Amino acid sequence: MYTLIIENEKGEQLELTHNENKYIVGNVEGLTPPSADISFVENLGDGAEFKHERTSKRNLVINMNIVGNAEDNRIQLYRYIKNGKYIKVYFKNGRRNVWIEGYVETLEIDQFNMKTTCQISILCPNPWWKDIEEVIHSINTIKGNFYFPFYTIDPIPFSTYDTIQILNLINKGDISSGMTIEVFARGSITNLKIFNRETTEYIGLGCEERPFTLQAGDKIIITTHINNKRIKLIRNAEEINIFNDLTPDSTFLQVGAGDNVFTYTADSGNEYVDITFKHYSQYEGV
Repeated sequence: MYTLIIENEKGEQLELTHNENKYIVGNVEGLTPPSADISFVENLGDGAEFKHERTSKRNLVINMNIVGNAEDNRIQLYRYIKNGKYIKVYFKNGRRNVWIEGYVETLEIDQFNMKTTCQISILCPNPWWKDIEEVIHSINTIKGNFYFPFYTIDPIPFSTYDTIQILNLINKGDISSGMTIEVFARGSITNLKIFNRETTEYIGLGCEERPFTLQAGDKIIITTHINNKRIKLIRNAEEINIFNDLTPDSTFLQVGAGDNVFTYTADSGNEYVDITFKHYSQYEGV
């Protein structure tokens, strides 16, 4: 058994399964891993040399019958499915609960058949299914301690500071994925770098020749998704593009499948750094 729900650009949802008085889904194509485009360079002799590969967009095709009051139920579909418009598809089975975004290519309905048939074709530029739950982890230099009554004669601080922190982040998905990294400054921080400890890749702000200092209350938002890589500073409620302030050789860090270890350094202000990592585990197929 599975559940299939569509959502339009207004956030309105319609369940196509478990709705037998309106729609009966026959089959869904495009649930398995999408095809890959593979490029080769022909050798002067026999054979060819692999050059590169890329994954194609996903084509999701839903075939179903419209039953019950076919006229009303057909008209209801037009509210959710519009050619060329954004659509979100939720799919849940016994193992995975995921979603994907795309655009409606075609909505074909044969209303003159004895049974009204319908085919919905959706093109998904990002071909990966995303887990329904966003994973959120934080690196925080404030380490919590026990709580003590306020009347304690010799009170013990509620928290202490660690100089540095390491985050172990698990990606349950099949593939590497981008993420959103949010940095909040509780004080002045100079030349911050965030590292993937395993790959040694980093993304940073400023360098020795051109320092970059965060002020107390500043927030940095880094987006590392493919085709959506950006970095901005929010200071005094104003958004500022700081792409040109990246440290040389910076990489928009990805979350690899499996275990990932992230940490950070700063020339000064380590004790004022709060970092939050947000990502969705992504899958090739369901």
